[in-house]
Amino acid sequence: MLRAIKLTNVGPISNMEMELGNRLNLITGDNGLGKSFLLDIAWWSLTRKWPAEVNSRLPTGLMARPHESGKASIEITLTVKSKSVTYVSNFDRKSQAWTGKPGRPLNPCWFCMHRLNGVLGIIYLIHIKKRGGNHVSP
Repeated sequence: MLRAIKLTNVGPISNMEMELGNRLNLITGDNGLGKSFLLDIAWWSLTRKWPAEVNSRLPTGLMARPHESGKASIEITLTVKSKSVTYVSNFDRKSQAWTGKPGRPLNPCWFCMHRLNGVLGIIYLIHIKKRGGNHVSP
């Protein structure tokens, strides 16, 4: 489960830390403040793909880039198998990519994000548990 996001010099945000609740999190605000951007960061944090990589028809969801010169990082904290795990990705300006540990995301789950009229974003996470060799949702 995604527990926290910390952004340093990412997209429109110089520095931000956000702790998430156990079940439901509401992000509200006026237009243009970065609500969709936070959903894109959450999506990338859990899937390691930007929304526009998955669906090229999206008008938003492109890879986040540094806000200004200097170090840029995305740090996420997850609960994985009942323990807290922190993952940090730094932006490599030479390759224009976010670095990090290769392989599967830390928290395997089904992840679905809905955008309605560019106004409302909803994220569903269904954690995958392996029982008897089959993947099932709780």
